[in-house]
Amino acid sequence: MFRSKYAETTTPTEVELVFSYAGKTYTVKRNPEYERPKSRGEGFTTQKAEAQLIYPDGRIVTKQRDVDNAIRDIMGINRSQFLQIAMIAQGDFLKLLLAPTEERKKIFRQIFKTQLYQDLQDRLKKESGQLNDKCDAVRNSIKQYIDGITCDENDVLSIEVEKAKNGLLPAKDVMDLIDRLLTQDNDKKTAIQKSISDADKALEIVNANLGKIEAKEQTQKALDQAQKNLIGENETNLALKAAFDIEKTYSKQQIFEMYANTIYFGSGYYGIAEAAEGYFGKEPAQLTDAEAIYLAGMPNAPSTYASSPELAFKRMQVVLKRMVKCRVLTQQQADAIAADAENLTV
Repeated sequence: MFRSKYAETTTPTEVELVFSYAGKTYTVKRNPEYERPKSRGEGFTTQKAEAQLIYPDGRIVTKQRDVDNAIRDIMGINRSQFLQIAMIAQGDFLKLLLAPTEERKKIFRQIFKTQLYQDLQDRLKKESGQLNDKCDAVRNSIKQYIDGITCDENDVLSIEVEKAKNGLLPAKDVMDLIDRLLTQDNDKKTAIQKSISDADKALEIVNANLGKIEAKEQTQKALDQAQKNLIGENETNLALKAAFDIEKTYSKQQIFEMYANTIYFGSGYYGIAEAAEGYFGKEPAQLTDAEAIYLAGMPNAPSTYASSPELAFKRMQVVLKRMVKCRVLTQQQADAIAADAENLTV
């Protein structure tokens, strides 16, 4: 600490600097930490380091850090930069010249107040980067769109589309090409919609004609069915008349005999005589009860029972049950016939 040994112990150890900057006068007071006599009693006490800045309007800033910051804000440079500038006036210009490039930039930027331009340059650089990113995004978007375009090789725009895909067209020409392609697509869309509309109209006409044809077919079917019904009724009437004539001419026994002698029994056998001979090798009078009842069930479905003896035997059981129900046979007789049927060979 620089303190004169001749100074009174009560004399404060401090420095006061009055300086002018930009037409305004400022006062700075500083004192280091030192030992001073106590205000009361005997002995010494430690005086803490203090700083004070007085503004032209009377405002006062205290505390060393706050004073340092306030002076740096007023001057626009820090302590190290101030010392380098001060050396220029004292012939130490070489030291400034030998200072690092970044340090010299900072010094001159503060001296000549060019930080504003540096900030502007940085902002413009940032905005330029953002604009370049947007341009790249637009270019990529255009490229993706162009890459997805399919164009017939005979189309007048096919050559320009290929140039655009290969990056040989300026952005403005690419945008013009896209507009032309969109216009072309819209024209094609309109033509397709017209074709669809015409096709719909033609389809409506076809459907109307089909409806008329279907109605005509339905009418024809109704007429055909009416004719068939009329014929059927005539045939039924004729059959009924024939039946009445037969009943007048023949007895029921005679009618049954004619039926039994002509009905189909399957396997190409017509009439009971052919069936008895064909299935059992017997005359009708020689048939056992089981064989006779077996043949009695055949006319119900002759082709089916002829090809499946198992089904024929089941049909035989149905005939036996009906005969018991109609009291033609007793249950005991039916059981005996069923037992005999187990030994039948067809």
